[in-house]
Amino acid sequence: MAKSPHIGFAELRNVITGEESGQDGVLEVGWASESIRTLGDVPKWTVQNKSVAITNANHFFAFDSSNNLYNNAGTAASVALGGLGAIIWKDHILGFSNTSINVYRNIIGATAFTSGWQTIDSDDEWHPVIVGQDDIVYFGAGRFVGSVQEASGQNFQDGTAATYVFNSQALDLKEDYRIRTIGELGKELVLGTWTNSGNVADLIFWDRSSDTFRLPIQVPENGVKAGITVGNLYYFFAGNKGKCYVTNGVTVDVAFQLPIYLVNPNGLYNDLEVYPWAIAFHERKIKFGLFSSTAGNDYNQIWSYNVDTRELKIENEISTGFTKGSKITSMFVRSETEYRYLLQDSDNAFRLDRVISEPANGIRYTSYAARVDSQYYSVGQQDNPRVFSELEFELAKPLSTAQGLRFAYRTDLNSGFTETSPYTFDFTTHGNIQGGLASLQTETKQGIQFRIEMTTGSGTASTPQLKSVTVR
Repeated sequence: MAKSPHIGFAELRNVITGEESGQDGVLEVGWASESIRTLGDVPKWTVQNKSVAITNANHFFAFDSSNNLYNNAGTAASVALGGLGAIIWKDHILGFSNTSINVYRNIIGATAFTSGWQTIDSDDEWHPVIVGQDDIVYFGAGRFVGSVQEASGQNFQDGTAATYVFNSQALDLKEDYRIRTIGELGKELVLGTWTNSGNVADLIFWDRSSDTFRLPIQVPENGVKAGITVGNLYYFFAGNKGKCYVTNGVTVDVAFQLPIYLVNPNGLYNDLEVYPWAIAFHERKIKFGLFSSTAGNDYNQIWSYNVDTRELKIENEISTGFTKGSKITSMFVRSETEYRYLLQDSDNAFRLDRVISEPANGIRYTSYAARVDSQYYSVGQQDNPRVFSELEFELAKPLSTAQGLRFAYRTDLNSGFTETSPYTFDFTTHGNIQGGLASLQTETKQGIQFRIEMTTGSGTASTPQLKSVTVR
């Protein structure tokens, strides 16, 4: 998807392209989101227990703002862990509230809860936390980095002080700084920061042992929002206008910019962000949930950026569709072919959604929800209009039951799309065709843009395979 409809695809939504489909040069209907569980209140975060199989009830936990803790089987417990951050470590869930760490322990066996296990510095919005490659827990608390590590020769138990070493202020940053993200890049921790006054988005790099940090990487944005490490690079969102940066720890560049004409038309939505837990790396793509508190923005969906091909697209719309005002708060990779995310939809329903990208269990989008909007091609002139008579398409294989395509066009970007004639080609009407012709009979003095929509049957993994579209 291009930054502008004048230089490339204007929109890619719910589609699979190129090598993702197993066939370069083929467009398919994407794998669909489906709701698998409701929650009682606003979802906060999810954590994974990687020491058990994904079918285990304690493989992952989700937490909501009413202190409900849900496990993989959907069983809920009322536990005031805190909604500002969490991690699973040593068979314990460490949950962060404003000024304390709370513990839900022995999650595989008999559970128990400790409120206020440790006191930490205050932050009433975010306490980002990770388990480092050195098996130490690192967390952000305002301008401080804290840590928890297992004592030498001991098995961590939160009620036995001799089994752990706790440091609430292992590193301190400049006054007024607040830590929103924590990651790793090589041997260093990466801290994404912000301030209440805005216009600060510094990445701080710390070697985990020194009493100070090296000079930060600075970008002129309103805070670091979310980040993720991919190989030897760190990708991070900063500011409120949908811009993602990438750094190797020394230099920084813009990785991609979300298309302003979609996510911020006419400067209406200057509050775009990604929540710290609403980002994951899956199938060679950075997947992230976009959020805007402006009610009119309906692009609060799951987006993706392929780090190999640099393709940007709307990976998945939420299970209730392309509705306005949804909020994706957290996501995680369950397996090689499945990821899940927590959301609050436009009707204030709270749910856990999943996407499975394999034929045995996955489903595809229906009702022509898979969409491609082409570039707006400047082809006509005032004294020499360009005339188009027909559109021809070719498929890689014939249509099968419940599959279909439809086509439309427009000659300026402010108008709605006009359907071609015929504009729908489906199996029910046309049978197992492998191509077709649509009549356009239009002319333009400026330009033209085309829309392609595809569908398949409900509950099926099959899909049309579009190979080419030619207009003349």
